[in-house]
Amino acid sequence: KPVYILLNKPRGVVSTSSDDRGRTAVVDLVREVPGRLYTVGRLDKDSEGLVLLTNDGALAHRLMHPRHHVRKTYRASTNRPLTPREEQALLDGVEDEGECLRALSLRNLRRDQSGARYELVLGEGRNRQIRRMFEALGIDVKRLQRITIGPLHLTGLRTGQWRKLTEKEIETLKAPARRGKPER
Repeated sequence: KPVYILLNKPRGVVSTSSDDRGRTAVVDLVREVPGRLYTVGRLDKDSEGLVLLTNDGALAHRLMHPRHHVRKTYRASTNRPLTPREEQALLDGVEDEGECLRALSLRNLRRDQSGARYELVLGEGRNRQIRRMFEALGIDVKRLQRITIGPLHLTGLRTGQWRKLTEKEIETLKAPARRGKPER
């Protein structure tokens, strides 16, 4: 039977099914769920937030593949505020390791002398994309949290907590694929 779990991944946990170095993996946090689960999109060990776990390979593929344009929203706390030119660079795209990395949108949530906090929306999730974008501009990301994947929101779950998706959430995730339209 298909299983769909929304997890609030803590910092320090790896987004793999198992880890040969003995680190805690996201599946270790949902041990009471029977069967093999896979993460839909990964978060690096130092990032936190929304992770979807499932045994539904077709849905996992659709949600991860860039051609389906499933949006993901992140909050990033940085060591310093972006200049207007740097904000535009994140929207236009920055080069890193031969890839052009860009945000679909960027919103300033807070800025002061200790740093800044931004909300970014991505249409695809390349390896460590947000951290790489800021690093290309010489800015350190102090905290990174994913708060949405498509229609799913990270609300009501404390760090390390998880819950099964509702039937309505599952249908919402599957609906764009049935209509043949990418989620925007």
